[in-house]
Amino acid sequence: MPMLTYQELTYPSCLDVLRATSVTRAAFCGEDGPYLVPMAFQLGSDGVKPMIYLCMPDKGHKVDCLGTDDRLCLEFEAPGCAWVDVVLLRGRAAIDAWEKDAGIALHVKAEELSGRRFFLPEG
Repeated sequence: MPMLTYQELTYPSCLDVLRATSVTRAAFCGEDGPYLVPMAFQLGSDGVKPMIYLCMPDKGHKVDCLGTDDRLCLEFEAPGCAWVDVVLLRGRAAIDAWEKDAGIALHVKAEELSGRRFFLPEG
């Protein structure tokens, strides 16, 4: 089996990955264990750290998970020709707006941001 090699991404490279994609995988912490779902997002900043904005319905399993634990881990991918860049962002979700029957908007401020470039093994 070929070895998968990687290199750590710099902080600016991690930000480039966040700018290059529009979908993240969001891992919520629920009573039944982790819950992973793809979600569209918008990238913002608090002036220093990246801020991720997510929208979702105001009912359902994601909201139930947030009622138990506000921690989230978000994964972002940006593929290249012979590699894929993967960035993980960890933070706590805060509700920005709650509109009846319109859903909720969350923001997640990056408490931890790291990434790796994985080189695809040669055939």
